[in-house]
Amino acid sequence: MLRFTRLLCALLAIAVFTFTAIIQGLTVATLSDARYIYRLDYRGTADVTVIVNATGQDYVRLSLEPGFVEGTLTVYTENGTPLYFNVSNGVATIYTYGQVGMLIAEYLAQVGNVSEEVIINVTIHPQGPASVFLPQGTALTYVTGDPDINFMNGSIVLLFSKPGTYSIEYAVIPPTQTTATTSSTAQSSIITSSESSSTTRITTQSSETNSSISSRSSSSTSPQQQLSQYLPFTGLAVVAAAIVAFSLIKSLRRRPAITEPEVTSGLDDRDLAILSALAGGELSLSDIARKVGLNKSVVWRRVNRMMREGYLERRVVKGRTMYRLTEKGLRAISSER
Repeated sequence: MLRFTRLLCALLAIAVFTFTAIIQGLTVATLSDARYIYRLDYRGTADVTVIVNATGQDYVRLSLEPGFVEGTLTVYTENGTPLYFNVSNGVATIYTYGQVGMLIAEYLAQVGNVSEEVIINVTIHPQGPASVFLPQGTALTYVTGDPDINFMNGSIVLLFSKPGTYSIEYAVIPPTQTTATTSSTAQSSIITSSESSSTTRITTQSSETNSSISSRSSSSTSPQQQLSQYLPFTGLAVVAAAIVAFSLIKSLRRRPAITEPEVTSGLDDRDLAILSALAGGELSLSDIARKVGLNKSVVWRRVNRMMREGYLERRVVKGRTMYRLTEKGLRAISSER
C-alpha cells in the first residue's frame, strides 16, 4: 500500500510538472516595447492607441486605462486583420498564437475631469513610452514625469520615455479679439471720458486734493501715463472674454446626450453621411467624427458594422488607423446622389 501511494504521488508530480511546462510554453508579450499614443479632448476623454510588437508570442495581456469605455476596444494586425480578445477586470487578453508581428489596440477612456469649467485634470498609466497630444486651443499648466514638450500642427505634444503614472493639467485658452483704432475721434472720446470720470472723483475729495489733481490733469501727460489710464479697460476685456468662454464650455457640457437609433438592415442617414465624408479620400476615426458631427463612439460602432457589411475597409498608415470606401461603399453613395 505504501509503495502504491508513493507511485501515485510520483505520477501526480510528473503531471503537474508537464502541465506547468505546457503553460510556460505559451509565451506572453511584455509591454516594455509597446508604444502608447493618447489624443486628449476638452472633456478629459482620451483616444488611446497601443502598438505592441507581438512577434513569436501566443497572447498579449494589455491593461486598459481606468475609465475604459466598454465596447470601444478594437484590436487588429498591422494589415488590418481583426484579432480575437476578451476583457476582464480592466485587462484585455489578445490571442495571437505566434502568428502576429505587430498588433494595434484602440479604445476610448475617460482619464480626466473638468474643474472650474476651463481646467482639465488628466491621469494616465502607460506601460511603455507614450506620446500625449493635447487639444488645440489649450495651454499646459502642470505635468509630472518631466516629459519632452514639442509642438505639432498647433497642438502641444508631451513625450514620456518610460512607463509610469503621469498627471497632466491643461487649460482652455479663451478667445480674445483686439481691434486697433487710429481714428482721432475715437481717441478724443476716450480721453474725454477719462477726463469726465476724473472730474467726478475730484468733486468727492477735499479742496486741497482737488486743486492738486486738477493741476496734474491740466498738464500734458506722457504716453506711459496714458497707457496706465487704459489698463482698467484691458482688465475688463480679459474678464469679459473669460466669462464668455465659461458660458460656452458650460453650454457644451449641458448638451443633451446623442441618441443612437438602432439599424438592423440597410443604411440610414448617419451611415450615408459617414460614407459621403469618405468620398474625398481615407480618413481617421476622429476626422470622420468631426466631419459628420457625431460622437466618436457612435461613429466607431457604425464604421465597424459597415466594415462587416463590406462598405468600408481599414488600413494602418504609420501607426494610425485610416478608413476608406470599398466598391460597394462607392456604389451606395452614388445611388443616393
